[in-house]
Amino acid sequence: MKFFSGFCLNNESDLFSEYIPKQQASIVGFSYGAIKAFNHSLATKDFFKKLILLSPAFYKQTSIDFREAQVASFKADPKLYELKLLKKAGLTDTEIEKYAKIGTVSELSELLNFEWGEDGFEKLLTNRVEIEVYLGSNDKIVDATASMEFFKNFATVYYIKNKNHFLR
Repeated sequence: MKFFSGFCLNNESDLFSEYIPKQQASIVGFSYGAIKAFNHSLATKDFFKKLILLSPAFYKQTSIDFREAQVASFKADPKLYELKLLKKAGLTDTEIEKYAKIGTVSELSELLNFEWGEDGFEKLLTNRVEIEVYLGSNDKIVDATASMEFFKNFATVYYIKNKNHFLR
């Protein structure tokens, strides 16, 4: 199993143990890491059977003004932005201390402006890759309903009631 971390995070895969299969032939990504996992799954020559996207960063429906405001806020005070983001997403102070790392402006811009390519999903499905997406109904970071509407065309989507961005 190959895991890609979320924005401002490092090595948080243990928070998702109930969603990550024991099998080794999986590529998994959380939030911003879901973008990295998707891109890796398209580029890798290694064998894998499953792509798992946990609360994928999906901002297609947001305005340019919203995205620019996020970047400006991050540039003004990266540490404060990180703290507010991770608390809003559902981490405790102890977990923030354990998993947090400072992100970059380019990472934030990438996650806010990423275009999930339908052709990429079609390629994966043609190659018989199983795609699973997990979303929490109480997510305060991404619009879980908009995400579900998009990803249901390519993946088995699990829309989990009363769960936050960290699916708990």
